[in-house]
Amino acid sequence: IAVKAGVESILRKTNQHPRIVFWHGVDHNVNPLVETEMIEFSNFRKQIAYLHKYYEIISITEMKERIVNKQFTGKEIVLSFDDGYRNNLKVAAPLLKQMHLPFTVFVSTHHIDTGDIFPTSLARLIIWGAEIKKINLPSININAEINTAEDRRRIAQTISRNLKTQPLAVVSDLYNELLHSIPSDDFSL
Repeated sequence: IAVKAGVESILRKTNQHPRIVFWHGVDHNVNPLVETEMIEFSNFRKQIAYLHKYYEIISITEMKERIVNKQFTGKEIVLSFDDGYRNNLKVAAPLLKQMHLPFTVFVSTHHIDTGDIFPTSLARLIIWGAEIKKINLPSININAEINTAEDRRRIAQTISRNLKTQPLAVVSDLYNELLHSIPSDDFSL
């Protein structure tokens, strides 16, 4: 509705600040409960087409140079990906390369070194993807039955909030508790 009403053109004219747009992942088949940070490829393609039409897509290096040299026009935008999921390279990059559009990928090297799944991803996989009926996570005082979708939603929300706000030691404990919350034959990294 906002696009048809012309609101987006007003926003483009009034918001002349540096813009960096980011995605976590792009894939062809996305489970919105488990892969909350992913976007369907068809939607990504539409977003890129829109940005390509209305903005000047430049590299992050070019953005810095324009700001430093005071040559920033306000139409620039940088495309980026957070965390460095494989689908950044396998799904999103081919489209961007085909369109000759620069992009930046920020890679979480810790997860490459350890092979660990991101804690929030692990939590979603276990809470929404496994068929567990009870979960015990002493590090955040959760010991609960999971009987309904509302129970799963509430527990998933609490776990996610804790993974994003607690000190790393608590996150590490919670991660290990999550790993041990399902039988090892049901899950492999």
